[in-house]
Amino acid sequence: MRLPGLVEGLLARNSGAGRGQLSVQAVVDDGSRRDRLDQLVGGGFHVLVIAEQLAALESTSLLDELDRAEVRVVVPGEQAAPHRRAAIVHDVRGTYRAWSRRPRLRGRRGPPRLYVFGTATGGDAVPALLRELLAAVSGGTEVGKARAEA
Repeated sequence: MRLPGLVEGLLARNSGAGRGQLSVQAVVDDGSRRDRLDQLVGGGFHVLVIAEQLAALESTSLLDELDRAEVRVVVPGEQAAPHRRAAIVHDVRGTYRAWSRRPRLRGRRGPPRLYVFGTATGGDAVPALLRELLAAVSGGTEVGKARAEA
């Protein structure tokens, strides 16, 4: 059975392919434990980026802002590694690698029910999408305002 994608709700205004679609839920390993991503890094919003994008984000304030907004930054890859503001995990079955090679993007954002908020590829597109997500979850939208009041 194929579930339909979302067309309304907490979704990016500008996005690459995949916006509103269901995200994958993969098994990852953080070096001490192996489990589904949400079980390993916690619930809530996850921002999945490739290692190169994480390096670019480190020179901005976005990682700190995402942390304050309780948005988890995750870098699925070939091996787990420690990082102060991100979860660098081993993508055990290559699920995220295969998913990112689809005509979508290299950095994806998924709300708690594993729907894709939006997608972007490199350059200024990923930071712009992250800023839009921050505005949405921090009170910059009606959904964000409702969350802030809760």
